[in-house]
Amino acid sequence: MTKHRHAEDADPVAVAFATYIRSFTGDLTLAAIAARAHTDTALVSRWFSGLVRPSAGSVIRLAIGLNANPVEALVAAGYLTVAEVDLPLMDLSSTPTAALLAEVARRTDVAVA
Repeated sequence: MTKHRHAEDADPVAVAFATYIRSFTGDLTLAAIAARAHTDTALVSRWFSGLVRPSAGSVIRLAIGLNANPVEALVAAGYLTVAEVDLPLMDLSSTPTAALLAEVARRTDVAVA
């Protein structure tokens, strides 16, 4: 007999990840989110229910599809800890503004004039 999972069966890490992802999805439908993650809508629905935690690969594909930081998403999904990714920040104070804008444009697919 198949056991149906209910809210009380939710994985706290999966619930936290679903909350994290909702902050990026706004009014997107589950189908639109699934398309960005290159997966099916039913699986995304299970992610959002907190009953299933996506695989690390799915977390990365979803983060990229939502223009989110994949490493941050892996932390939110419980695959990495903050301590594991606590790297020193680069000092960008000497980086030319044009170089910074070009990098932002590259990451957001916006043309720079």
